Amino acid sequence: MDRRRPQFVLPALLAAAAALTPSALLAGDAPAPKREGIEWIDAWVVQGDHPEATPRILLIGDSITRAYYDEVRKGLEAIGPCDRLATSASLGDPALPATVALLLAQRRYDVIHLNNGMHGWGYSEAEYAAAIAPLLAAVRSLAPQARLIWATTTPTAGGSAMLNPRIDERNRLLLAALTGQAIAIDDLHAVIAADPAQISKDGVHMLPSGSNHLAASVVAAVKTALAQSAGAPH
Repeated sequence: MDRRRPQFVLPALLAAAAALTPSALLAGDAPAPKREGIEWIDAWVVQGDHPEATPRILLIGDSITRAYYDEVRKGLEAIGPCDRLATSASLGDPALPATVALLLAQRRYDVIHLNNGMHGWGYSEAEYAAAIAPLLAAVRSLAPQARLIWATTTPTAGGSAMLNPRIDERNRLLLAALTGQAIAIDDLHAVIAADPAQISKDGVHMLPSGSNHLAASVVAAVKTALAQSAGAPH
């Protein structure tokens, strides 16, 4: 068997997606997902005509991820292709695990870097925390070989600073949920908290220099994960 290629077929993907969606939702008995006024998905796959290219890295996140993606891709291009899945879907939204599963079924990833916490403010922090395990199940079921990295959510400023207590609580819950699991933490919150002037005027996104600082942290985390994979016993 060629281990470089994903061994998935559509029925298995659909079954996995259904299993990751709460059965009550499928039955129509659960509350409707808490959607935003504008929702979006942005998937970007490089070297799509070379699925055998390895190691392959995937960044999963939102517009913060999308902003630092190009610098991360450049920082890793001598190592292997780096793809992205950016979306407004948040933890708590049952569509997120299924969306992730759809992309993971297309490629075999060696490292997956997750950054999710800046959307879904209609979900409570308890709902946010409860959704961590289903997303991990989606990732691990379709990419069991991948090294996982999860980033803390970055702070906000200005009129959006009111979100910081919720961001802090989400980060606390995330770290608690990941304790004892083989998942590295990329503390992007600390990167920006150390220099909040890197936050743009909208109070949420970063200046180009701030995105570059985040990219440097992501690149370093990915390189560490790849080094650990290389040193792991086979």
